[in-house]
Amino acid sequence: MSAINVRMLTRMSLKNVRDKFRVTYDSDGDSCFIIHKPNGVEVHFEMHADGLHYHDTNNRQLSLVQTVKEQSEGYSRQQINKARAAREFQAKVGHPSTSDLKSILKTNQIANCPITPQDVDRAEK
Repeated sequence: MSAINVRMLTRMSLKNVRDKFRVTYDSDGDSCFIIHKPNGVEVHFEMHADGLHYHDTNNRQLSLVQTVKEQSEGYSRQQINKARAAREFQAKVGHPSTSDLKSILKTNQIANCPITPQDVDRAEK
């Protein structure tokens, strides 16, 4: 893996992924997790020698940028900035699940929080 640019790898929580997509694990072949997207695309997370799984996004960067642009259509600049702020906030408070974060916000557990559940919903989209 030393030849792979580490900044181009995607990491994610299996728990959060399986909430949205079907996930299978091939322990006989490549020991990889396969995320089955509704459009028929399979995203493979291969096992590194250290035991962690990764997905190399080097060849997918352009499509990811296009997807973000398409997903941003119909939202104001302020709504997009608040969605980004929601993701940054989620990281700062320890990466709770999206549903846990929305629950925290709805019950006002964080005083004077500028992030709303609607910001989190937009960030999900």
